[in-house]
Amino acid sequence: MVSYNMGVVPRPPLPPSHILTDIERFCDRVGIIVGGKLRSVDRLDNLLLGTATLENIFLNEVEKAGGGIEI
Repeated sequence: MVSYNMGVVPRPPLPPSHILTDIERFCDRVGIIVGGKLRSVDRLDNLLLGTATLENIFLNEVEKAGGGIEI
C-alpha cells in the first residue's frame, strides 16, 4: 500500500472504477484516462468547479480527444 498523507492513513494508490459516483464519494484526487492517455488530473473539488458531475468532465475530455465512446 502507498500512503498519500505521510503515513497517517494508508490507501491504495489507484482505485480504478468506471462507476463515477463511487469516485465522487471516495476519492479526493481524480485522473481521467481517455484512449490510454492521461487527459486530466486534479483534486475532485477543483475538477467539479462549474461542472455538474464527474461524468460531464469525462465526456468533455472524450470529446476534446476527438473520439466517441463505445458502450
